Amino acid sequence: MNSLAQAAVSYLMEQKAETDVFIENTRVFLEAERRRFEETLINASGIRLFPSTTSFMLARLFGNHTAHEVFSNLSHDRILIRDCSNFRGLSDRFIRISLKTRDINTVLAEKLLSL
Repeated sequence: MNSLAQAAVSYLMEQKAETDVFIENTRVFLEAERRRFEETLINASGIRLFPSTTSFMLARLFGNHTAHEVFSNLSHDRILIRDCSNFRGLSDRFIRISLKTRDINTVLAEKLLSL
């Protein structure tokens, strides 16, 4: 651990109550956003989300859409996703989504619904 990381850990430990509140608020937000995002896309024909307990979600694309195409289209809207085509065992039909703010998640879900 370098000196900057040590200083950050020391600071966070000195602010334990505030840090604990932040962590809990983040956990609650992510659970709610993940559930909302999943519910929005549950009947989408062009994409299937895999279950997740993190802020990242793996998704499989259907139809003629590839990960590269979806990545390219979303990047024009300044929304970045991960093309998983170079992950061992996955094809060019897989992407990874990272949950962000409610507004960004809403825009992303709307774009993915149109696949």
